[in-house]
This record gives sequence, structure tokens and C-alpha cells, in this order.
Amino acid sequence: MSFSFDDAQEYLDTLLVFGIKLGLKNMEVLCELLGNPQDALKFVHVAGTNGKGSSCSMLAAACKNAGIKTGFYSSPFLCNFTERWRVNGDEVLKEQVASAIEKIVAVEEELIKQTSVKPTYFEVLTAAALLIFNEAKADIVIWETGMGGRLDATNVVEPILCLITNIGMDHTQYLGDSLEKIAVEKAGIIKKGIPVIVGELDDVARKVILEVAESQGAAVSQSSMSRIIDLGISEESKRHLKYTSPQKSNEMLFSMVGKYQLKNIGLVLRALEFIAGEFNVDFEALAYGATQAIWPGRFEVRENLILDGAHNEHAVQVLIESLVEIYPEQKFNFICGILADKEWQSLLDKILPIANNFYLVEIDNVRTSKPEFLEEYLLDKGAEVTGRGKAKDALGSIDENEKTVVVGSLYLIGEFLCMLNGGEALKIDKL
Repeated sequence: MSFSFDDAQEYLDTLLVFGIKLGLKNMEVLCELLGNPQDALKFVHVAGTNGKGSSCSMLAAACKNAGIKTGFYSSPFLCNFTERWRVNGDEVLKEQVASAIEKIVAVEEELIKQTSVKPTYFEVLTAAALLIFNEAKADIVIWETGMGGRLDATNVVEPILCLITNIGMDHTQYLGDSLEKIAVEKAGIIKKGIPVIVGELDDVARKVILEVAESQGAAVSQSSMSRIIDLGISEESKRHLKYTSPQKSNEMLFSMVGKYQLKNIGLVLRALEFIAGEFNVDFEALAYGATQAIWPGRFEVRENLILDGAHNEHAVQVLIESLVEIYPEQKFNFICGILADKEWQSLLDKILPIANNFYLVEIDNVRTSKPEFLEEYLLDKGAEVTGRGKAKDALGSIDENEKTVVVGSLYLIGEFLCMLNGGEALKIDKL
């Protein structure tokens, strides 16, 4: 009997009980047992607290448009499980996932013999990505870190380029309780002699990154933000930029309109200058591809509904800045669902000044915070709570004549997008 996609999912479900386990030993042995599929691939490895997904989707669309066969590994998925692995923007087939995981299952016994432990859920997904992109003969792989960097399963690869978007306080129970400790973990993706491009960092994080890069002999470049002039939102409701490349000035209209995307765009354009040289392709073709990227659920505007997966203090702050810029002097209805292990009080505090009211959602995830706790907190702050329930209840409560923002967790955004898209595949570019 052939190994099916259902078999693959059943196997993965058995691994969920082991939770998160940071460390590379298991992954290194697993890759060796699989024939080290990573050795035949070229990676752009991307780490950071926020902005990884948006940056990666722009890089993937750029490379696709320039004719470079592109793999893209990301997490989490929003609607379809197969969104984690894409080739030239398209989700891979279930059969490809099943085939990759079947190969992993076949070596699991030997892995346990050598390491004494089973692989984790994320290790299997990451190893499957390596097999899938190797089989697809991808020319480049846009490789998003899962958590941190130094001990993340994705860190078994030797990239051609590393990107660090930014560093903020998140996943502190795993990565450390200070920016310095978190920066050390993110800097762990830096490899000997491999160039690094960094986004906006505070002094503490920058010092750590520069010290690690110097110890590895890795050249550090800054984002190209200084060469971007923001011309605001165009008539087509796109982010209008003027960018001066090493060759000439270009005006671009980006599909990603959130003001915070400027920092990601600056990082991506600098990376595209490197990729243009590495693959001998036209920078203009790369840059145009980046303008056509979409990253679902990140300041995604659907008429009067805005979906954003902001789930930490920094991400919520930049979401608010975008809302204030694009819709000045307006207040919004908010649909909020937040995981209990997040600092949900500080997230709600930031939202309160621009909120008309709140609808509170219990996310379909074991880590969800209880809406009644959020409601009690908001009522004490004098906020109006119009209801609480599941995502489908919140969707039914939306007033189509008022602007509503869905925020607090990517898991919540995934529930909404599945309902709004009818389960169809989410596109990540307009190419």
C-alpha cells in the first residue's frame, strides 16, 4: 500500500506531543540519513522577530519573475497545510509532501538508534522541505527561520546570503528574556564568510550581530532604506516608492501597503542587488517581481475588512501606524483573538486609543486566551465589547459599512481567510 497524504498527517500528529525542542543534532543526523539534500541547494536564510514572511514572499516573487526556479519554505500555514512549501509561488502537491515524509519515516528507526529521540514536528517539516526542493531542482530556496536561528531546525543549511529583519521581544521562554539574548539566537544563522544584510536594529542588537559577523568573517550590509523615498499611497491603493539602485532611480508601486513594509522593502531590495549578481539576472525584473508580492493576512485589505496577524507589541505598533497613515482620524471596530502565552494586555492597551469596540474570539488552538479574560480587562479600561465567540460568529457580526480590523494571531487570521476564500489556495503574488 502506498504512503498517502493522510498517512503523512497521521504520522505528524504523533509528533505533536513532543512539542518544541531547539537544537541541531537530530536535524543534522536526519539530513545525513536522507543523503544531505540541502547540499545541492542555494538558500537565502531569513531570521528576525517580525517581517520574515513579508520579506520572504517579496524575495520569492522577485526570483520567480526573473526566471529563477524558486522554493519557499515558511510557517505557519494559514489555510492549506501545503502552503508551507511553495515552488514558484504555488503550493506543492499533497503527493509531494507524502513522498517526502515517507522517506523520513523510513529512516526514523535509524535516527532514534543514533540520537535516542524521535524527530520533532518542525524537524520533519523542515527535512521534507529539503527533499521537496531538491526533487524540484530549485535554483534558489527562500528559507524562513521557524524560531530564533542558532538552534532552529532550518539552521542546518549553508546559505549564500543571510537576512536579519529586526529583533524584538518574542518567544522569550525559548530565546531569552532580553534583546541581547534574543539577538544572539537570531545571529546564529550567520555562517563563516557568508554575507549578511540587516534591517532596523537597536544598539544592543546591532552590537551583538556585528560581533558575531566579525567572528565569522561575514560581511555585513545595511538595508537600502536610505535609498527609498516614500511617496505615499497611490490612486491604485499601492505603496508608491522611488528607489535609487546602483544603476538608476526607479518608481515602484508595491502591493504591500502597510507603512511598516518600507523597512522590509529596503531589506529586500538590497538582497535583490546581491541576487542579481549571483544569478546574473536583471535587477529590474527582480524588483518588479517584488512589487507584485502578496503576503496574506499582513495588512490585507478586503473592502472595509483589514486582516493583520500582528501578535506582539512591535507588530501591533506598526499596524497602528499604518492604519493612522492610510485612514487618518478614524476609529475602527476590532476583532481580537490572542494566544494566552502572548502579552495580550499590552497589545490591547496599544489598540484601545483607535478602537470603537471589540469582538473577542476564542481561537481554534489549545493555546488560545479566554475571551472572558480579555473582556474583563477591556471593560475595566472603559472599552465597549460587542460580543465574544468563535471566528465564524465574529465574521457574522461585521458591519459592512464600518472598517473592521482582525488582529492578534496568525491562527485567527488563518480561520478568517479560510472562511473568506472558501478553502481555496492563497496566492502570494500577482504574477
